[in-house]
Amino acid sequence: RGCRDRRQTATLGLPVLDRKDLPAYVALYKAARGGLDGAVVLELLLRGAVVGLVRGRQETGVFGLGHRSAIALPSVPRKAALLALGGFKAWEPIPCTVAAEAVSQMFPLPVDSPYMSFSVPVRTTLNATWRACAHHDGAALVQTVTRAADP
Repeated sequence: RGCRDRRQTATLGLPVLDRKDLPAYVALYKAARGGLDGAVVLELLLRGAVVGLVRGRQETGVFGLGHRSAIALPSVPRKAALLALGGFKAWEPIPCTVAAEAVSQMFPLPVDSPYMSFSVPVRTTLNATWRACAHHDGAALVQTVTRAADP
């Protein structure tokens, strides 16, 4: 029909070009490399770690959409460190990614934002928990992800 779903083309960027350098980064940052299952990643996040995710081809656009991402729990009080890690200014909200199934728990409005293109208010009951993602006005820059779009 002349129009293709852009989600299919968002990850057509470059592959990992510095794969040969990964062992040096792992040693430098005392990191673990590859093969971590979800339970191990969750445990790391609960202990306050920031987890780097590199998988598949690079995304195109302003923000990483899950293939080149730094992941952390927003409830850990370290907004300044997360802002610096992402290259954000103190007045900018930290972008967050939310499973489509959890949107209604986080936001009072229906949200479909696969490209992290706008901010939405966070439920006021979650602002304290999401303090690293919520901007001073109570909104968050959000990307919603579905299993079908990115298994």
